[in-house]
Amino acid sequence: MKENGNNEITIEDFTKAFFTSPIFTPELNLFSTSKDDINNKMKFIVGESIKPFEIINKKSENNEILLHARERFNALTWLKVVKVNKGKKKLKEEEDVTCYELHYRCGLVNRSYFNKVLFTTLFPFHYVYARYLLAGAKQMLQQKFN
Repeated sequence: MKENGNNEITIEDFTKAFFTSPIFTPELNLFSTSKDDINNKMKFIVGESIKPFEIINKKSENNEILLHARERFNALTWLKVVKVNKGKKKLKEEEDVTCYELHYRCGLVNRSYFNKVLFTTLFPFHYVYARYLLAGAKQMLQQKFN
């Protein structure tokens, strides 16, 4: 993902894009959370909850956030934005181009037998789903910053 200009992509931007992308909409509906809750009500501070997520750690200087979804599967979600300066690129005119890497990881906190079986069974699906989630977040950020 590339950005030209003065706009910086923050962890708040990425988190909003991730959780409000069309790919994530079914999960929001499952937990009775609206995109409006995430876009307008989240302040992105530790301890804040927007069902089913609670922010349990945030490092603005590292552009990363850790969320805990206690309901259902007791899962953690980690998101991070990494800014990568690519230097001068030959476009129509020379300009600095900054690229961003979007990182996403998730895992289960409670490794009960039921969760292990469920996780093992669903992991191949979730791996593909995660790639689509990142693509959806990327698209949302490109619409916002381009």
